[in-house]
Amino acid sequence: IAYPNETWPAGRPSKTSPLYDRLEAANGVFGVSYGQEVPLYFAPSKDLAAETPTLRRSSAFGSVREECLAARESFALLDISSFAKYRISGAGSAAALNHLLAGKLPDVGKIRLTPMLSPKGRLTGDLTTLRLQDDEFWVSGSGYLQSWHMRWFADHLRGPEVRIDNISDDYGGIALFGPHARAVLQQLTAGDVSNAALPFMAVRRLDIAMIPAIVGRLSVSGELGYEIYAQNLHMGSLFRALEQVRASFDARWIGMYALNSLRLEKSFGIWSREFSSDYTPRMTGLSRFVDYSKPDFVGRAAALEDRDRTPQRVLVTLDIDADRADATGYEPIFSGRDYVGYVTSGGYGHCVGKSLAMGYVATAVAAACDDLLVTLLGESRAARLVPQALIDPDGARMRG
Repeated sequence: IAYPNETWPAGRPSKTSPLYDRLEAANGVFGVSYGQEVPLYFAPSKDLAAETPTLRRSSAFGSVREECLAARESFALLDISSFAKYRISGAGSAAALNHLLAGKLPDVGKIRLTPMLSPKGRLTGDLTTLRLQDDEFWVSGSGYLQSWHMRWFADHLRGPEVRIDNISDDYGGIALFGPHARAVLQQLTAGDVSNAALPFMAVRRLDIAMIPAIVGRLSVSGELGYEIYAQNLHMGSLFRALEQVRASFDARWIGMYALNSLRLEKSFGIWSREFSSDYTPRMTGLSRFVDYSKPDFVGRAAALEDRDRTPQRVLVTLDIDADRADATGYEPIFSGRDYVGYVTSGGYGHCVGKSLAMGYVATAVAAACDDLLVTLLGESRAARLVPQALIDPDGARMRG
């Protein structure tokens, strides 16, 4: 049996970020994504730095809780070097991207979430677009989709004077988020990172601890957050600078397990779980990021039809009465004895003390039913729809 939390050791480590050795020394436990080691969580000691495969809550549970609390109460650091990063540049880059992406392009110095669609109007990417200059964009997405993205770009991102560079292996990244994130960042730069100078969904080139970096203000955790990207040869120095500041706060390096818990508390979906080519913008809730007024983009005709049609299923968040085991994906959802949907991902919301899941249910059920059952390890568990994010539903922390 393959367990949900099982990682296999053969051929590892093969591809590592510049921070790997440092994070391993801090008792990091790693998984792998597109061949690259990614931190899952940080154990309290070296002899406990291993997770036993299980269908239930694992030995990582307590450590992940501490990481989540640090992110909500102080600040947290996460190695995001594995994220895919593409530079799109040249005089024709804006026109080419405007055709490729269904979302509105950001202004210079701004960031936008920009869904990418197939000609049939299905999702092909939940990309984030950063605009550094009129003719220079960074596009980021899931690291394990690099080959897929580059093939799609080659087929659809066309035009004179357009250059596409996959810079994922050239740049590393660290996400910094939590209530103290701005104060920490300001200690490391002479640049102004106030809310007025660097508002939510803005991007700037800044020197961080004398390191040339690109800093975007966005957050997958729902907290005040920044993503700092620097060339790999600078990542060791960036790590040391952040470690010196971290010592004066009750802060932690965290892993992907904690990020999963934090984003479930915010009802934030992720690619290959909530978002994939199986779904349309209306089903996923991403339609608010589609610019239907644009005269032309890949999948526009199908997207307009999707906009005006009630989908059969929609994405929801569930609070489940679970005991020692949480949903992981594809568990069935019932209303009484009627099958009405399925889970796409799940986990424990450590900061709200609830077992959470996201999934797709029939549209009528999402609108009218709050008496559901989710099957976990063969047992029916009562579940309720979560109508809004359990943490900061208005998003004030991200924008403050």
